[in-house]
Amino acid sequence: MIVARPYQAGDAAAIAPHAFEEAARAPGPSADRRARRSWEAWTIVEDGRAVACGGVAQARDGSGRAWGMASPMKVSSGRRIILQARAVLARAPMQVVFGAARCDLPEAVRLMWRLGFRPQEKFVRFNQPYWLYARFGGG
Repeated sequence: MIVARPYQAGDAAAIAPHAFEEAARAPGPSADRRARRSWEAWTIVEDGRAVACGGVAQARDGSGRAWGMASPMKVSSGRRIILQARAVLARAPMQVVFGAARCDLPEAVRLMWRLGFRPQEKFVRFNQPYWLYARFGGG
């Protein structure tokens, strides 16, 4: 069974331990810290195991910052992630929400488009190419 629930501390480590460890060494807030700062944060649970999490945090300038991470999963879980993310983004009170995805990961690029984000500019972080995306209109 696949369900969405509010994010709980430690979900990110359970979802993608290697990515979580790498992110913990990188500058910037951890997923747990981002979740605490988020306007809304959630976790997708499949058969009792957290498989994805994400949320929208409000920045000082009033815009939103989308964040998320996922582990390999069934296609049905991927559909549930898209439905959950769309619902959260539709409720977001911000007029613009930004997010980033690596340019060399076609799944990530497709997901951003499916969620209504549009590319704004390319940048490099940790020697990896990224697109900065924006989603306008609060839904």
